[in-house]
Amino acid sequence: MPAKLTNWKTVIVLVVLILPFNVFIFPTRSAKLRELAGKNVPTIDSMFAYTPTQVYDVISDYGEQGRQHHTVTELTADLLYPILYSLLLSLLATLIFRRAFATTSFMQKLWRLPFVAALTDYGENATVVTLLLRYPQKLTGVAWAASLFTTAKWALVGVSFILIVVGLVASLIKRITREKGAE
Repeated sequence: MPAKLTNWKTVIVLVVLILPFNVFIFPTRSAKLRELAGKNVPTIDSMFAYTPTQVYDVISDYGEQGRQHHTVTELTADLLYPILYSLLLSLLATLIFRRAFATTSFMQKLWRLPFVAALTDYGENATVVTLLLRYPQKLTGVAWAASLFTTAKWALVGVSFILIVVGLVASLIKRITREKGAE
């Protein structure tokens, strides 16, 4: 992570940039899809895993306008969001791991993991958009790939959060140990 960006001020800026996505943009997208479908339907990228049959049931439930709406949000908001969350998670990992682990530790390299999550998110976006645009044609292989990308994204984001918590705990233990040694 570039040294100029590696500070808590950048973390705050990224949190401020991410908040509108989580508080307004994505909830509004979900509400609009429910409205257009006339029932409670998930966004594909909020599911953890799915079969081609399950994803095509969801796509069918969206209706034509819902598919158009979902496509537009995938090609706009969901192109920026992975950049923002991967930067935030990587930056947090870098800042926390510096305090928690030796500079030669393998953990110091794991700040890159959120960027792998972002890459899988982009794979998910590309395959989901393909499914939406090609509907009613059923592309089973693309649907399986979309599910794989979605599952990988959620797993990598989850592991990134877990590693940050591990870093916080390790940092706390290191601090307590250092303070006890000073006594």
